[in-house]
Amino acid sequence: MKNYRQEDIIGLNMPHPFSKQPEGESNAPPQSMGTNLKQKNGQKRSFRLGMIRVVVFGAIIAIYQFFNELEHFCWNIGIGDPCKYPPEYYYPALLLLILVLSSISYSLLQLIRREWRYGIGVFLGGCLSIALFVISGIIVFLMD
Repeated sequence: MKNYRQEDIIGLNMPHPFSKQPEGESNAPPQSMGTNLKQKNGQKRSFRLGMIRVVVFGAIIAIYQFFNELEHFCWNIGIGDPCKYPPEYYYPALLLLILVLSSISYSLLQLIRREWRYGIGVFLGGCLSIALFVISGIIVFLMD
């Protein structure tokens, strides 16, 4: 007696009664049969995804910079007595520097791997993070 698989019993592997395709072969188009999980994951990495991943961290740093600048704001134009900043004042700038350098290096790596859209998205996410950082400082300047 022949052992039947569950797919055979349900009828998933059976061809249409009027088709000339042998039983057990797939009806899937040939271009979809060669894709594996790595290719599908690579296709999902878009420009927007690369940019959003970096901008989220940049926005968190910009919010930190806003409250840090709000706490320690001092107008220093280089004339007269310079402002004395505590060491923790420079933390947001260092975090932004680390984020931008790592995003630039990662975007170059993605460009080398020929994932153009994702790499450019990561690079522009770093640029937008710098813009958010500067805007948060300008907002505090305009508030005071």
